[in-house]
Amino acid sequence: MADNSDVFFAEEFASIFDKYIPTTDDGLIGRNRLWGGLYSPRFQMGIGRTVQLGYFSGLFTQRLHHLFFGLRVSVGSIGDDGEVISSLPSQYGELPEIDAISGAAFFLGDACMAQYYFNKLRFHNSAKQQLSSLKISRKLAKATSWLAENAEVLMEYDSESPNRSLFSARSFLVCGELFDDEHMQDIGYVFFEHAMRLFADGFFVEEGGWDTSYQAVSIVLIREIMNVVPLGAEVDEILFSASQWLAGRVDDMGRIDSSGNTRTCTGEEIFLGVEKKVSVEEVFLALALAVETQHDFYYQKAQLISDWVRVNPNSDPCFFSQ
Repeated sequence: MADNSDVFFAEEFASIFDKYIPTTDDGLIGRNRLWGGLYSPRFQMGIGRTVQLGYFSGLFTQRLHHLFFGLRVSVGSIGDDGEVISSLPSQYGELPEIDAISGAAFFLGDACMAQYYFNKLRFHNSAKQQLSSLKISRKLAKATSWLAENAEVLMEYDSESPNRSLFSARSFLVCGELFDDEHMQDIGYVFFEHAMRLFADGFFVEEGGWDTSYQAVSIVLIREIMNVVPLGAEVDEILFSASQWLAGRVDDMGRIDSSGNTRTCTGEEIFLGVEKKVSVEEVFLALALAVETQHDFYYQKAQLISDWVRVNPNSDPCFFSQ
């Protein structure tokens, strides 16, 4: 675990990840906190990502208890049979079954990642924490088995979306590593290899073309997975090419080019009543997590994004160079 004084972009990371750390007695974050209940564990996602970053950087070490509490609350969505139960507030209508299954994959990969790094941090140092940890692990193991029963329908749903395939891969690979379950990992590698087949000419093909935002999502997911399980030299090459492509979409002012995107900034894809736009945070993370020195290409691009956001905090993230 690193000394956080050596962490590039520590201030930016703290700002981005703060929203994943519960601050209220209900342990809710994201939309669940906004809505006042544990509607979907998908919207608890981010706890695992935060614990992983904390493990490698030394950030957030004073807030691990809050993160663990959030994880404990999140697994309350898992039923006795392992089903991950999700819903939406009534104004959004009924949640389609496939969206609930996909959302479960999003959540489980993050939750298992949290538990994996809590174990590595030796966080569970009291009898009470050890008991809570055991209960969490049992629930996550049941949920992973339930998700495996839905792997075929999940693969069909993910077929044209490499980022969703990677979310599914993360759930089986990380949970499989957590529970030393080779069968789950085998399923995870199938999803991962499918996502890699959807990579061409420097970008992950989302519904027939490129998308700057989902390119970043895929890059970050690959980095999270490869920190837990081996992925091979070919993946290193794909990750390098994908990161170079993404960096090339950041102009000299720090704006992220959305020209030609197939999903975000098109005005056609809506999520919970809101148009999908480029996630500036994901693009920043994809580049910042690749930084090795303060003088490298990725550092410069990530710094440009950070500077742009600081000067233009409320600007539309959708920028079109042509």
